Amino acid sequence: MHYTDVRGKTMILDNIHNYYEKLVLEELRRQMAESGAQYDNDTQEDILCVALNDLPPRYVRHTVDIIYYMTGTEREAITNMIRHAVQEALIVVARNPHSS
Repeated sequence: MHYTDVRGKTMILDNIHNYYEKLVLEELRRQMAESGAQYDNDTQEDILCVALNDLPPRYVRHTVDIIYYMTGTEREAITNMIRHAVQEALIVVARNPHSS
């Protein structure tokens, strides 16, 4: 995605992403495999949005940079935070199913 800043220079946003996006998706898939639950794409997207909105934003350019500087304690805390966010999102979406 390309945008122009106030000076007319192009800003490239392709390399900027929320660090938690991939981790939340992986956690949702892990929990689905563990429980045997299956959700359609719309429901998975709802769950991902609810979980991501429950987490603090953490935008990065390069995931490898953040992983390199993170301690084991920080990684464990993030894993637990993501696990909890996905569990809560599953409950919220189950109570408020997406209607087509």
